[in-house]
Amino acid sequence: MPTGGLDGGVVGNLRVARDLIDRVHEGERPLGRLFRDDEFSTLFFIERRSRSVEFALKCLDEEARLLGAPLDVRVLDDRQYRLLITAEVLGLIAEWDSRDSVKDGVLEQHSKLLVNYRTNFEITSIRS
Repeated sequence: MPTGGLDGGVVGNLRVARDLIDRVHEGERPLGRLFRDDEFSTLFFIERRSRSVEFALKCLDEEARLLGAPLDVRVLDDRQYRLLITAEVLGLIAEWDSRDSVKDGVLEQHSKLLVNYRTNFEITSIRS
């Protein structure tokens, strides 16, 4: 797994927060007391992140099953993929957001990252 958000240690830490929130929803007080507002909001955010990570891991497993081989996600840690993924996400934001000021800003960054990607990695076209 990558050394980032899908690393086993990170996933384990996220599960702790998720389990605490689950226990609160079941009416328990896992720490023997009520959580303070700042604690609860932090736990809630981490719990949501945990569920997102679990879903991502299930998707990777499903992709591996469909492809007949496990996906080597180490390649996602490479610099060129970071550039490409960031550029594509910016392109999606530009399509989804209706505000011209947002579109202009993200499209400019999208374009710069694609130029950087093509220049540094000698790719002539990344769009099909």
